[in-house]
Amino acid sequence: MALEHTTWRLEEEENTTGQSMPTDATEHAITLSFEPGENDTLRVAGKGGCNRYTASCMVAGDTLTIGPIASTRMLCPEGIMEREARYFQLLASAQRYEEQNARLLIFCPPGELRFTRLNE
Repeated sequence: MALEHTTWRLEEEENTTGQSMPTDATEHAITLSFEPGENDTLRVAGKGGCNRYTASCMVAGDTLTIGPIASTRMLCPEGIMEREARYFQLLASAQRYEEQNARLLIFCPPGELRFTRLNE
């Protein structure tokens, strides 16, 4: 699978109104890693800006389905917690993806998540 063993950092999220919201590239950066799961499946994991998370993942062609997200329960400043909740909601609604060189686009109504690759 093309996504297996890749790690990404969220650069931007866009909602259906076309509003683009840049993300925090500091200690509160949002990351996404794809690792092998059981029975030829994938798992996603990363940091949501405050909490670590994991979920099952299925890829078929350009279709991407993320299972229920489990995360730790640390507290961070309110703005970071709101951004993390929005990210988890968008990620859980993922429908398809496109990989463009060192960029990953995940299409999830009502928006899109844009990532930059962290590993080669």
